Amino acid sequence: MKELLNIFRIIALVLSLSAFITAHPLNTTNLELELDKKEPLLSLRFYTSNLENLLFLKETPRAKQIENNKIKILNYIKEHIKISNNNQTCRLKLKQMIIEKDIALRSTFFINCKQAIEILKINYRLFFDFDKTQEGVMQVVLKDDERLFVFSPHQKTYTLKLTTPKAFNISDFTNFIYEGIWHIWEGIDHILFLLMLLLPTTLYSRNFKSALIDILKIVTAFTLSHSFTLFLSMLDILKPPQQLIETLIALSVVLTAINNIYPILPKKKTWLLAFTFGFIHGFGFANAMEQLNIERANFASALFGFNIGVEIGQIVIVAATLPLLYLLAYKKVYGKIFVPLLSAIVAVIALLWAVQRAFSLHLMPF
Repeated sequence: MKELLNIFRIIALVLSLSAFITAHPLNTTNLELELDKKEPLLSLRFYTSNLENLLFLKETPRAKQIENNKIKILNYIKEHIKISNNNQTCRLKLKQMIIEKDIALRSTFFINCKQAIEILKINYRLFFDFDKTQEGVMQVVLKDDERLFVFSPHQKTYTLKLTTPKAFNISDFTNFIYEGIWHIWEGIDHILFLLMLLLPTTLYSRNFKSALIDILKIVTAFTLSHSFTLFLSMLDILKPPQQLIETLIALSVVLTAINNIYPILPKKKTWLLAFTFGFIHGFGFANAMEQLNIERANFASALFGFNIGVEIGQIVIVAATLPLLYLLAYKKVYGKIFVPLLSAIVAVIALLWAVQRAFSLHLMPF
């Protein structure tokens, strides 16, 4: 066991060194969001070397090249930094752009929102399509407070609430349902976990009704367990480290995929996998909810709404997938080749996720 652990450490060290050598060290964009002003401002500063891929250059662009491509750069920034207020898009209007000695580019934008700022959602993806080691560090300046958000390819969105909510607000409730739905649809690991649970069900089910009942057992078991740990985590009763949870979620996908190739549990007991690993996924959902800055006044509606959204997201995936899998199950190639091959591919992807998350590496493009 110690030898195996040492091998993993060596591999992690080699990958870390190679990433350090090949990745550009100037990969952090500094941002300041000033909400304490009459007209909110967004300032960002990044090194001009980050523009090489955008401008199709083999070297760091000079000031003249940046000036000639100013419109292209501005459009790229606006496309990759999205700010909305109360679900309405805010416009970024350029105030100034300064090139600092061919080294860095500093830009300042006015933020034009149609309404007074209450619930601000910030989506940041600057340079993520070129470099998966990129980060955006944003300081948010409020009248009586300051916040710090760190964006990465694995954390692109934050929600900031500036108003004191009522005990129950139907608009907030529907927003949390929406967030729950999109958390499932944007979470490739959750989708693959669910898909690995669904794949074999149509093989051993006698008919469509039987397959549907088996899948309902799986979804219900998963819902019960993840709801339990989501509740515990949001009440600060039990709160494991986020890195550990994300690693365990990846491993849950690995084991579920392997179970499709070398069954660990009887075919009719797949719901036990969903129930067991649902406890881990619940902590992952809690981490996503924490990023929404939920106030205690609407805690219950947020928890309930987000959970409903997660279930709706799952039901849509099942509804879209089950009929197709059921039809494919009539083909011999489905059970003999398709299920084991797809499960093996997913197991490898999830294993890379686990290594990446455990050692904070950047091995995967998603």
